[in-house]
Amino acid sequence: MNEISNILVDRLGPKCPDDFRIIFQNPNGIKIYQDKDPEYLPSIESLKTNCVDMVCLAETNVPWHKNDFLYHVSKQNQITWSNLPVKTVAASCRRVTHTSPNYQPGGCMSIVTNTMTTKIKNATSDYLGRWTRVNCFATKGTVAVYTVYRPNKSSLGTAGGDTVWMQQQQILQKEKDKENPRYQLILDLIRDIRSSQEQQHTEIIILGDFNEDPRDGEENGLATLMTACNLLNVCQQRYDTLPSTRNNERSIDHILASPGIFSHIRAAGVRPPSTLS
Repeated sequence: MNEISNILVDRLGPKCPDDFRIIFQNPNGIKIYQDKDPEYLPSIESLKTNCVDMVCLAETNVPWHKNDFLYHVSKQNQITWSNLPVKTVAASCRRVTHTSPNYQPGGCMSIVTNTMTTKIKNATSDYLGRWTRVNCFATKGTVAVYTVYRPNKSSLGTAGGDTVWMQQQQILQKEKDKENPRYQLILDLIRDIRSSQEQQHTEIIILGDFNEDPRDGEENGLATLMTACNLLNVCQQRYDTLPSTRNNERSIDHILASPGIFSHIRAAGVRPPSTLS
C-alpha cells in the first residue's frame, strides 16, 4: 500500500444527470445556536454550488434531541438550498441526562437535497447517536447510506466524564452488560446492516469517522465490520492508498461500500484537511 495521502484523488467535474454525489466530513462540532449561524451557512453554501446530493457530518457535538436544534439546522439548510427540497436527519445520545445546553459530544447529521429527496424511502437515527441511516430507492432495490461516528479508544480509568465513550458506556452497561462502546458499535452496526441486506437488492454506503487506522489490526474493528457485511474500503480499493485525517497522520475516516455500489463509483477522493468546500 502506498503512503497515506491527504490530496483529492478525483477532482469534481461536471455532474451527470444520474450521478449521486456525497460528501463526508468530521467538522469537530458545529454551532447551531441561532437562525443564522455565521460559520455553518458559508460552510455548506459551496456544497450547493457543487451539486452535492447528500452531506454526511460526524461528531457534530450537538444535542439534537433538545432545544429545537434539529429545527434550526433544518431551517438553515433550507435557506441554503432555497427552492429545493431538503431532508435533514440527525442523531445524538438521547438518554444522556447531564450535558450542557448547547453541547453534547458525538452525534451525526445527514442532509439530503436536490432530486434525491424524492427517492428517500425512510430515514432513522441510532438512539446512542452513533449513526444516521437514510434508505433511498434505486433502479433495483434500495441503497442504505450510513453516517457513523465511533468513539476513541478509552477505558473506565481513562475516559473523561463527558466523553462520547463514557456517555455510551454508562448506558450500555445497563443493557446486558455491554461495556465496550467501540466494540458494541461494530456489533450493532453489523446487526443493522445485515437487517438492511436481508431486504432484496439492498446496497450499502458507509461514511464515517471510525477512529481506527485499518493498519492497526484492531480486534473487533473495521476488518470485522467489512468481513461480516461484505464491504470494501473505497479509497484503499481504488487507489491503493488511505486518506489521512490531518497532515499525513493516521487514517481514521473511511468510505465503505458494498460491491454493487463500488462497481458504479465514477469518482472518489479526499480533500485536504479542514476543507469542506
